[in-house]
Amino acid sequence: MGKSKVQRFSKGKSKKDTWKKLQHPDLDDFLVEQREDERLGVKAKTDDELFVLDQQGSESFFKAANSQQRVIRQAKKSKDGPLVDFDSLRCNQILKPDSAVKDPVIKRNRTRLPSEKKHVDMKLKDEIRRYKQGQQAKAQAADSTTDDGPTDPWSAPNAKSVESILSDEWLTDEAKRNLLHNRSLHKVKKPTTELKAVEPPHPGLSVNPSFADHQAILKETIELTKAEITKEQKLIRATSTPKWVKDDDEETDVKEEIDVKSEPESDDDDTKAGILKPKPKTRSQKRKARELNEQQRALQEKKTKLKQEAEVFRIKSLRKEIVETEKETKEKLKKKIDRKIKHARFEQLVLSKHKYKPLKPDPLLSDEMAGTFLGDAKNSIADLTLERFKSLQKRNLIEPTVKQRMKRKYKLKKYIRPSEKMEWEKTGMWNGEKLLNPGDRQKSRRGPRRN
Repeated sequence: MGKSKVQRFSKGKSKKDTWKKLQHPDLDDFLVEQREDERLGVKAKTDDELFVLDQQGSESFFKAANSQQRVIRQAKKSKDGPLVDFDSLRCNQILKPDSAVKDPVIKRNRTRLPSEKKHVDMKLKDEIRRYKQGQQAKAQAADSTTDDGPTDPWSAPNAKSVESILSDEWLTDEAKRNLLHNRSLHKVKKPTTELKAVEPPHPGLSVNPSFADHQAILKETIELTKAEITKEQKLIRATSTPKWVKDDDEETDVKEEIDVKSEPESDDDDTKAGILKPKPKTRSQKRKARELNEQQRALQEKKTKLKQEAEVFRIKSLRKEIVETEKETKEKLKKKIDRKIKHARFEQLVLSKHKYKPLKPDPLLSDEMAGTFLGDAKNSIADLTLERFKSLQKRNLIEPTVKQRMKRKYKLKKYIRPSEKMEWEKTGMWNGEKLLNPGDRQKSRRGPRRN
């Protein structure tokens, strides 16, 4: 720092007021430098650490200065250590971090150079190589299998070869990559469930079932119907007002009747029966209650102490119980995981806001059973189209839906044609008398007649 102007004070330097106002730039520079050294982790060094006595001479030093390896080799041979510490050089210190705080990330990904980064052509070459390897693997697998299986009807019959795609000058690199990546027009979707495409129906739904199968399907249908009825009744019970809640009018009527009946006897009751207040406890009663509470507390403390002492002697049994409980929890957890895995094999995924609802069985009653497909039996056969539609929903191939109903956005306008009006509606008179509401008639839903 440069020289600063000397500030004159009205009071002398021996006064404490002037001590705070004195300028000390040298001290400030020293403190700033000391804080900088603390931040950078620099410590004070002695002269022996900073300076080294050269015992080899200048000639040997300049000969080894041409190569860093020579200097290191020469330094290893010397007894006093290395002649040059490369870490202490200013050019190397600049490259190091200027903070003594360690880097929190120990391992960092190295930034790739522009020459190392793959451009579009290199990516295209990698995809071509992968595609050719896949084609070779498919050809080897086809040669190994002699059985001619069913052909894929969705595969491209006239698919272009790799060479024809690459040599096409009208296609961009991105289009070529897309063609090589998506070779097939049809991609098989991986099944998300292990359900069969066609599940066998319940034997009780056949045209001529056995007695046991028919009774079983009837029992299952009755249970489902009962569950629906109880659910509906519970919803009605939860949304309706309870029976014990009375209206305000009924409550006021009951109160008025009670007041009317109790009015003539009110004067006599006030005089006869007075309000009895509890008597305050005496000192002896309070003392006895206090002693009783102390006895109960001491007895409870004694019981807990005895219980703790008894538990110390049953450490072995407690350890055995802990082992048994841990074994039970492990078994329960294993069963739970197995149950979840088994359920995941046949569960329905959430594909829409509507929940999947299975088809409700609709069996025939005993008096409706027919021995042939003719008659009433054919009307009870389930719709195959609906059954296939529900099967697709159950196997997570399509999302569950509900039947959409038409809802009017605006209220339907009604208009009565003049030709449809009666004479009394036009004039408002009937047998010479004026009607109160001559137009009070149900209006037609048909609109005005178009010419």
